[in-house]
Amino acid sequence: MTGYREPPREVWAVLAFGLPLRDGLELVRARGRGGTFVVGWGDDCEARSVRGDEVDQELTAESVFRATEGDNATALDVSCRRIIRRHVMLIPQGRGGATGLGTRHHSAEMFAKETGRTVVVVSEERQTITLFSGEGRFELRRKAELQTEIDNLRSVLHLTIELLRRDIDVPPSRRSEAEAKLARLDGHLAELGPLGGDIRDECQMIATLLNSLPPARADGGGGTWNEVSGSATNVIQARSIQTVNVLPPAKDLPVPRQLPPHIALFADRVDEVAEVVRMLTAGDSPAKICLVTGGAGIGKSAFAVRCGHLLDDQFPDGILYADLRGFHPADPPADPAEVLSGFLRDLGLGASSIPADLDGMTRLYRSRLHGGHLLVVLDNARDSAQVRPLLAGAPTCATLVTSRTAMSDLVVLEGAARIRMPALPSEDARDLLALITQTTAGPPLTELAELCGRHPLALRIAGAQVAAGSLEAIQDLVCDFRRSGLDAFDLAEDDPASMRAVLSSSCQALPAEVKLAFGLLGSYPGATIAAGAAAALIGGSKSLRALADANLIEEIGRNRYRMHSLTRAYATEVARQTGERGDHRAAVQRAFDWSWQKAETYGRALDRWHPRSELADDAPEPIDKARANSWFDDELANIATVTQFARDEGADDAAWRLALAFSPYFFSRKPWSTWIVVQETGLAAARAAGDRDGEAWLCDSLAVAYREQQRHDEALRYLALASAGFSSTANVRGSAQTGIHLAQTYRELGNLHRAEQAAEASLRLFRQAGSRHGEARASNLLGGIELARGAVAEALAHTRLAKEVFEELNDEHAYSWALNNLGAVLAEAGDHAGAITAYYTAMVIREHVDQFGFAVTCQGLGDTHHAAGDPVAARRYWRKGWEVFDRLGDPRARVLRAKLDS
Repeated sequence: MTGYREPPREVWAVLAFGLPLRDGLELVRARGRGGTFVVGWGDDCEARSVRGDEVDQELTAESVFRATEGDNATALDVSCRRIIRRHVMLIPQGRGGATGLGTRHHSAEMFAKETGRTVVVVSEERQTITLFSGEGRFELRRKAELQTEIDNLRSVLHLTIELLRRDIDVPPSRRSEAEAKLARLDGHLAELGPLGGDIRDECQMIATLLNSLPPARADGGGGTWNEVSGSATNVIQARSIQTVNVLPPAKDLPVPRQLPPHIALFADRVDEVAEVVRMLTAGDSPAKICLVTGGAGIGKSAFAVRCGHLLDDQFPDGILYADLRGFHPADPPADPAEVLSGFLRDLGLGASSIPADLDGMTRLYRSRLHGGHLLVVLDNARDSAQVRPLLAGAPTCATLVTSRTAMSDLVVLEGAARIRMPALPSEDARDLLALITQTTAGPPLTELAELCGRHPLALRIAGAQVAAGSLEAIQDLVCDFRRSGLDAFDLAEDDPASMRAVLSSSCQALPAEVKLAFGLLGSYPGATIAAGAAAALIGGSKSLRALADANLIEEIGRNRYRMHSLTRAYATEVARQTGERGDHRAAVQRAFDWSWQKAETYGRALDRWHPRSELADDAPEPIDKARANSWFDDELANIATVTQFARDEGADDAAWRLALAFSPYFFSRKPWSTWIVVQETGLAAARAAGDRDGEAWLCDSLAVAYREQQRHDEALRYLALASAGFSSTANVRGSAQTGIHLAQTYRELGNLHRAEQAAEASLRLFRQAGSRHGEARASNLLGGIELARGAVAEALAHTRLAKEVFEELNDEHAYSWALNNLGAVLAEAGDHAGAITAYYTAMVIREHVDQFGFAVTCQGLGDTHHAAGDPVAARRYWRKGWEVFDRLGDPRARVLRAKLDS
């Protein structure tokens, strides 16, 4: 082997491709940024630096890229797995001398020499990566360039070795060249790190073979040889050549590089860009086709152009580009035959050589691309039929397609990989606006980004109106956008770049029934909509699938969809054009009815023993509680908006029924703020509809929400209203339910006498109604009241009775409450072991069915361990309870926090 000096072992992670730091450095270089990174930060670095900001975050390509903001260095740990600090200022002592590398490089080189650490510098001016380690300096080249050089060197070496093995004389120059190339190859392997192990073994073998051969004859030995320099393909060696025909050289056409220029102020989609690059350069992929889909104006074209420029060095034979005009507002979609004819001419064929028919063009096109390394970018495609003749076909080539449609057949039949472009994340949307407006305004800029729906085209339109503007200009624009809605995103009259124009071009391509469905979906007030509700709204699921394929709605999970806010605004305009208001109200009512029926069914699955559930004539279908909770979780973001919309539209009956149907979920999950807002809206609707029973049930449910927040005065007020309502309708079960909640409220207020009276009255009413479950609930509550009065024996009798009934009825949730109360009674009786057993059993059940109850049980378990003399266990359970109470915003969190701090 050669005398090439290997870098230190800790530098491998910096040099090796495929590792996060190197990927990050390549990303920084590709994006035209600069940065300095110190590997293996330690105490010896402190004296020659100003500390910087502590971050201690995982090292990824993205975090490396984001760390390059500013001129100072980023400190990494020895393993190159974490970023320790950012914005560190390096101040090495050896400032004298000039290296010709620039101030940043000179500081890095001196710092590396003085500390013994490895320092990497990415230069934004020269697009280079320089690594300093001790006295050594290494230039890290691009992966494609390095790999090509290594492959070329290996090819020449293999040819030379094959000749030597066959005992064919080669000139001395060829032997010397092989040795020189071997030395160069050995030097390149450092950049491959551990990945270069196999090639390193190959180099060792070649070096051994060269050293074992006899010296070459200086006179050539009278032999004959042919030398070829540079690169050649299809070489035929013959012993004797009598005649040579030299053909005129082909016309020298430039390698096609047809991408449009980079889009200024591009919104970085780092993860999506990395995924496209990976897809189109994966060596094991037989069909490298990447389909980028998304709604109008979402930034697909800019994204494809950015990806194409980043892939430039991966496709040395060229990049072909065509705008297929699939959804152009004025011009027709491009004819694939015209595009193919242009591509073939760009690839060097004369007009007379190009077939007249599309099939012939396609065959010639794919034959021309075979064996080459080209990228084909097809922008703004209308459908798969337009794209399919233009696919590269060759495994060494790749195709990148953008479209507003899903093109599922391209995925199924051609094996295309699909990436959907969503709206920008909040931070990226705000950053793009900041770049456009040249301002760092905080909340107003964030608010403007949200008003734009974080949609790239809308952000550009908004930003252009306040370019280089002041904070006041942004605030004025926010106010204007709130008033104007979609009109604020119009440009000049008939400008194809306005939001209304690009949405219109997508809508015009829809069949009439799908366009009608689009308008109806815009009428639905929720942020998301379940597939069943959407099908009820528009009268079927076929149009729903067509809208999703057209990227006018977004599928965000299993059987759930979302429409962008600006798309929704346009859909309401379409609705006014395509149907009568009465039709739209009827459609929305169908969606309300579907949601109410689902909520009732899933609510009974969560609590089939609720008095309202016991009153139902039809038995609930067997539904897993996890499935029911999942449905309610998804609908929680909608329910406040939907109930208020129903109220505003005069659909009072739908509003109060839907609000009440969520009660079992509210009781279980405790989303107090949403609970109160939704059911107060429902209560107003029930009063407007004149339904006294619905009004009473909603008052009872609201009282529970206020009591659990320790707002007892409001709880008592709503309980009085509920009691009066149930009395007026002679609803015995409802009155019994209100008695339970009244007793709980009085107990928390310390009025045990009135609590006992209310609980006993509830017990009698449940017996009258024939509800064993209700009797057990009242008995369990009486056990807690007796315990508070100090009557332990009576408390134990009530609690055990309740536990037995709940166990017999197989009500896991109520059974856990009885166990919790039994634990409290046993703890008061001094039976700490029995109390801990009861509490622990309740905690195991509640961890999966009732987070609020879980926290209550953890509090009791911690108190019992503390009383039993085990403070370590006590603190463990108090902390578990505090974490849940704190997350729920429950006032009990303060009590447990005080216990933990004492």
